[in-house]
Amino acid sequence: MENRTRSRAWILIALLISLSALLSGCWSKRELNELGVVVAMGIDLHPRGYKVTAQIVNFKDAGKHNTSDVMSVVTYQAAGESVPEALQRMLSEVPRQLYMSHLRVLVFGEAMARQGLTDVLDFVARNHQFRTDFPLLVAHRSEAADILRVVTPIESIPANSLFSSILVSSKKWAATGRITLQQFITQLDRGGSDPVLSGVEVVGDKTSGTTDKIWHTLKPNAMIHHSGLAIFKRDKLVGWLKEQGSKTVNYLLNDVYTTNASFKCPDDEKQAISMQLQWVKSRIDVVLKGEELSGFNVNVYAEANLDSVQCPMDISQSAAISAIERKLEERIVDVFDQHVSKIQKRYDVDIFGLGEVLHRRHPKVWKKYKSDWDKHFKEVDVTIRAQVKLRRVGSIVQPLKKDMMNR
Repeated sequence: MENRTRSRAWILIALLISLSALLSGCWSKRELNELGVVVAMGIDLHPRGYKVTAQIVNFKDAGKHNTSDVMSVVTYQAAGESVPEALQRMLSEVPRQLYMSHLRVLVFGEAMARQGLTDVLDFVARNHQFRTDFPLLVAHRSEAADILRVVTPIESIPANSLFSSILVSSKKWAATGRITLQQFITQLDRGGSDPVLSGVEVVGDKTSGTTDKIWHTLKPNAMIHHSGLAIFKRDKLVGWLKEQGSKTVNYLLNDVYTTNASFKCPDDEKQAISMQLQWVKSRIDVVLKGEELSGFNVNVYAEANLDSVQCPMDISQSAAISAIERKLEERIVDVFDQHVSKIQKRYDVDIFGLGEVLHRRHPKVWKKYKSDWDKHFKEVDVTIRAQVKLRRVGSIVQPLKKDMMNR
């Protein structure tokens, strides 16, 4: 019995040894000191075709800008008839093989975006090194190269600053959007909606923002600022939305986490009430007359907390709370009506996804409008309704101004 057990053990060992010979090991491994890790990339138009800007991490000094004279990143540029050609030409300057798997952001120059992004996105989506979860940005009134050359004061790697700031602003402000490569391509393929991308611009002196002197000043001369949403018709940029218009789009797309809203006091237009919207949802309903499209009803639901009250009003009374709720509802309806109508008349692009809602809920009706949906979208009636509930008024009940007036 003992011999049989020992024999089985030797057979098992021999089997494991033979199987290990079949393993290939890390045949595709690359040493870190052989790679130029690209964390941000910008693409602009160029007389030759495309100009590509790559922000590459200097691992030797990354994160040490307070004590080192060496930058944490290095920016390289090259031009070519295509993006792959420009990247290959860049290797004549970069001492390492470009590595794209850690790309944080991809920025397009405004002129590039107006010409169309399909050709560039085809390369990015096709290349196995690129992930699909990084955000896409459009440089407002400038080139992508201008954005990637600016040194950021808090983050030593500007790409990390761009990524973190778009993440925070999209969650806390609602006037921007974190649209990834995969989301943008999906919207291009989907019928009944046009995509948007978040805008970014350099505020201040672009030249002074390219040096590490920004780390030694309390107020930098150049800063990167996220600036609303870029409107696309298919893959081409056609216009820009400012703060309120961008918020309207994100409300309708159910892409709002929390944001701030304010309006004038009911009895004093010089004073204001500010609230933090903690929960916002919208529902789009299709209105039909038989088999014909009559319009859309947009219902916005929100829960808010009171932030600031400049009005001398008694908010301990339910009537005052109701008045604040109704005032915010009116504000939401007014802003939505203004910007939905503006987008319909000026751009005739369905960035709200109304056609997609019609397609999803009434596919047979959608077939009648699919071929010329842009024309129908421009003329369709959109009715806005809002319902707001005030949940918290803060740690004090009465406004300080009211208490002072009563003394």
